[in-house]
Amino acid sequence: MLLIESSPAQSQRFSTLNFPPSALRHPPSVIRHPSTALHSLNFPLSAFRFPLFSVRRILALFFSALLLWSLIAIVNHYVAPWHVYLFVGGLFVTCVALQMPLRAGLYASLLAGLLCDAGAGTRFGLHAVLFGLAHGVVFNLRGRLDRDSTIVQVVVALFANLALFLGLSLTQIGALPVPGAAWLRLLWDLLWSQLALVVIAPWYFAVQRRALVLADPLTTFLERREAE
Repeated sequence: MLLIESSPAQSQRFSTLNFPPSALRHPPSVIRHPSTALHSLNFPLSAFRFPLFSVRRILALFFSALLLWSLIAIVNHYVAPWHVYLFVGGLFVTCVALQMPLRAGLYASLLAGLLCDAGAGTRFGLHAVLFGLAHGVVFNLRGRLDRDSTIVQVVVALFANLALFLGLSLTQIGALPVPGAAWLRLLWDLLWSQLALVVIAPWYFAVQRRALVLADPLTTFLERREAE
């Protein structure tokens, strides 16, 4: 059993630190477990908890991103002789930001960004940072959108992909010997990337939704009930 008594000197010292001296005066029946003490200090215990169902859903989204990343890498390999490079980074962020809670969705977007960093020639972490910023912007706008509409999701993915493509281009084009000469090639790649995104997006969003259902059927069902 833990007994804590505070003297006037201790109370004065804690008051200068903005620490409530009343936290030290609980009766022995109150302070029996660290969780009880944290509750008495109004400390959010949820900060230490990350539900298992959120971990399962993040992993489901990560493996969906891994599937898309692998398919796009194969396609880029075969279209390389035509000097075309497809970039569909907006797909990694859009559905996650529109459908998932902030923390779990942000983790999923950051993991997808690190996955893209692993196979890119850019500085490691650049995709993750840009994906995180894009996720935050889309998440803040989703309250004004019909986020369950596939058409709305595709349009958001197009704008997110455009922003990410321009962000990556602006950070990397300075390393080229003649930066101005690369813009025509970049615009050509952007055109084909946007067309590919429109074709792939409905399928990929369906894959993500199915993966979430398999990872956590109950939570997905409850979220649909709330949306209705």
